[in-house]
Amino acid sequence: MLIRRGTSTALFTTSALIVAYAAVFGQQDDTNWRNAMQEAAKARQSGQLQEVEKLLKGALAEAEKFGPVDQRVVVSLDALGTYYYTQGIYGEAAPVYERLMGIRQRTLGANHPAVASALNDLAMIESIQGKHAEAQATSEKALQIAERAALGIRGVVMLAAGGNHTCAVLESGGVECWGSNLAGQFGVPGAATSSVPVVLPKLGNGVALAVGSAFTCALLSDHTVTCWGANDSGQAGASPSQVTEPVQVAGISNAQAIAAGAEHACALLADGAVKCWGNNQQGQLGNGATTNSSSPVAVSGITGAKVVAAGGNHSCALAADGGVWCWGSNQSGETGKGGSEPALAPVQVPALTAPATGITAGGNHTCALFSEGSVACWGRNQSGQAGAPAATQVLTPTKVQDIALAIALLAGYSHTCALLADSTVRCWGNNQESQLGDGKTVNSSSPVAVAGLSGVTGLAAGITHTCAVLADKTLRCWG
Repeated sequence: MLIRRGTSTALFTTSALIVAYAAVFGQQDDTNWRNAMQEAAKARQSGQLQEVEKLLKGALAEAEKFGPVDQRVVVSLDALGTYYYTQGIYGEAAPVYERLMGIRQRTLGANHPAVASALNDLAMIESIQGKHAEAQATSEKALQIAERAALGIRGVVMLAAGGNHTCAVLESGGVECWGSNLAGQFGVPGAATSSVPVVLPKLGNGVALAVGSAFTCALLSDHTVTCWGANDSGQAGASPSQVTEPVQVAGISNAQAIAAGAEHACALLADGAVKCWGNNQQGQLGNGATTNSSSPVAVSGITGAKVVAAGGNHSCALAADGGVWCWGSNQSGETGKGGSEPALAPVQVPALTAPATGITAGGNHTCALFSEGSVACWGRNQSGQAGAPAATQVLTPTKVQDIALAIALLAGYSHTCALLADSTVRCWGNNQESQLGDGKTVNSSSPVAVAGLSGVTGLAAGITHTCAVLADKTLRCWG
């Protein structure tokens, strides 16, 4: 959940991307293209920005030797557009994204989610350039495409969204995933991306899902947990290496719920204890240490928990008495303990006005739900994700205005959404890719209604996208 734009993986995780695409491209000799992409990534990481553009253009020229719509061309354009965007060279970025969109329309069809993604990139640039009317029109077109693409997914009973992929549990107990598969987060070796849901044939009967930055975990009907995908910090519960098929997390046999952060996961056990595994550099495993662990470790002092939540690099648990305990990164006050030092063991969040009934954790913020339907948030608020009007850190739980009768909460990386009692949804925070669902690209610290959405029964939120399960068990997604 940590990369702001989904397209940025093309430039910043080039090594993983090259490996993933090698399986798709087969034995074609594209050594020159691969080398150019890798050198561009190295130049970017070492701060040699003047070299990045030249290297990426060289990579694009090599890619074009395989055809004008070859997937290498798509990857190269994606990386080049990301470079221009992150450097603020918007005049150069726009035609790159327009060409990228044209290729996607030609090869995937006009209503493919990848086309919606390219349109969102264009909308962001238009908004930054002050072309607000154009940006709104482009964003609305992207939203319509994304909604049409989601219509084909039915029988959904539970949904989870992560960095750049989404997964669903179906009525049959089967699990399907779509989006990015660069790290094997579908649980099925194959294509690097897919807009069509991919079935996990070896999983078993799924009950719940937790999706991280580039990995996925499933709670099965026998109360065990399996994970797959990126595993460089042990977040898939195996020895550090990419896990392309579901593997059982050892030592978890009585799980009741699961949660996933950027590179760590947690399980709520039947006795109210919590165990976590994966990245622990900020203390997000809650065992008083900062050493990563692929084996689940017990969170210190947590007993009788009812809910567990995981954010970017922090975790939280809701106690039986309605108290909230958090641990891990505290750079923006997301654990509620004050200061900015990480909490290596759980600390109780102070100043809650009433016992909480639910919690959710975003990239660097946390929110609690109360019995009367109000919501309070704390932590990072630069995009308004904590619901406070000033774009600053919110160090103590602060009530989100204009939210009443909320029955569920879900936080993305830098936005938050509430499901209301009337089955509608309101969202607030970052909206640069229309993840608030109001058809705009303007951030909002005040909750805004998701346009044209009703009959919602469940929510999922990723870095810059949001999805809802409707009463007829179909999906709607936006962002």
